[in-house]
Amino acid sequence: MTEEEHINGLKFRLKICDRILSGTNMVLAYAKLEDIFIWRYKNNLIDDLNTKSIEKFDKMKSLALGNKNLNERKVAFVKSIKLMETILGLEIYDKASER
Repeated sequence: MTEEEHINGLKFRLKICDRILSGTNMVLAYAKLEDIFIWRYKNNLIDDLNTKSIEKFDKMKSLALGNKNLNERKVAFVKSIKLMETILGLEIYDKASER
C-alpha cells in the first residue's frame, strides 16, 4: 500500500470515531496510524524520532483505550492522534474532521 492509501484509510477511521468513539473503532484507527508510522520510518521520512514523544503517545493511547468516561476518552484519543501527527509531520485529523 502507498502512504496515500494508508492516510485515506486513517481518515475514514477517524470520521467513524468522530461519530462512534468505541474501543474497536479506536483500535482500528490506531492500527492505521501505526501502519503510516512504519511506512514513513521504513522510507526514512521521519526526521527526528523522539522517544519521549513516542512514550507520551503510548500513554495517551492507553488512556484513551482504557477509559470508560466518554469525554476523557475523546480528549485522550484526539491528543494521541495530534501527537502522532507531530511525530510524523502530517496533518490528518483536522482534514478528517471537516464536514
